[in-house]
Amino acid sequence: MCHSALCSRVCLCAVITISLATIPAVRAQAPASCSFQTFPLTYQTSSPLDVESLPPFAMNDFLTIVGDSHSVNNARPDAGFIRWPNGSVQLTSKYQSTIGLHLVDRNNNGAMVGWFRHNNQQNPVVITGAITTPSIVEANVLIGTLFLRYYVATAINDWTSVVGYYKDSFNTYHGIKRYSNRYISTPSDSVGLCNEVNCPGIQLDYPGAANGTGSGTQPLGINDSGVVVGLEGPPNTFHGFIYSRGNWAKLNFPSSPHTALTGISNDGTIIGMGNVSGHAVCFMYRNGLFKTISPPGANCSALRDVGLRTNLILGEAYYPTTATSKGFIAKCQ
Repeated sequence: MCHSALCSRVCLCAVITISLATIPAVRAQAPASCSFQTFPLTYQTSSPLDVESLPPFAMNDFLTIVGDSHSVNNARPDAGFIRWPNGSVQLTSKYQSTIGLHLVDRNNNGAMVGWFRHNNQQNPVVITGAITTPSIVEANVLIGTLFLRYYVATAINDWTSVVGYYKDSFNTYHGIKRYSNRYISTPSDSVGLCNEVNCPGIQLDYPGAANGTGSGTQPLGINDSGVVVGLEGPPNTFHGFIYSRGNWAKLNFPSSPHTALTGISNDGTIIGMGNVSGHAVCFMYRNGLFKTISPPGANCSALRDVGLRTNLILGEAYYPTTATSKGFIAKCQ
């Protein structure tokens, strides 16, 4: 039986392809109308000496949040966490007994992409099953003759396609897309079939992207149509990009010297971050219009993810009157 969100992937790709060719240089902007639900970014474990800092990275349509866990008092090794929809928190078990398992993203089927540290580098893995007894497979990538065991995984969609980036010997970032292990289709850069640990993939380099330390292409989000968003360029003047089936486009927040696109939903709603006059700006982009996102009484400090089907937005905000940070889930129009 075809998943309802995935059945529409062909027509969504057509819409996205048309929009890539028609994005104007500047768009109008307005505040988004949003409702917010907040949650703490810390967690007290059963040990009174162990308070965990829990920065969120991603959220699926069932409001399950994953991210990193860091013991404020160094009571345990850094690892990952799951915040379930009822607010309960589960820290990840250790992987290979001594190395913490970090979590990056979770799709609507319960599959997660994460990583553990090996040779002082991030070794990505795909995780399925219960987190107490997970099935963990290394997410290696074959791009032609290039074999990648170590790279930074950033997102996973409902087809289990993974995007991320690696750094070459010149410290330039190159984007990657690891094919899905769910089914096969064409064109070749959309999805693929892989039942092996070493799955094939493609390299994603924005045309003409700058080279050198900190420059290059960094994918940060992918939807179920295989549309990828992220950032490209040198560290201080990077731009947002959209990639769909061999087509590229830039998308920059007006008057911002740099823009990062951090997520895209199945209907093409994009979230991201910009900077105007030295102040961070959180935004969503839909139907040719930028809308800024700001929780009441707070400064939006990051937008992390957007629901593939729900368009619910995961973010973080700083509340100056109490000098505290909170996570939030926003429903915006």
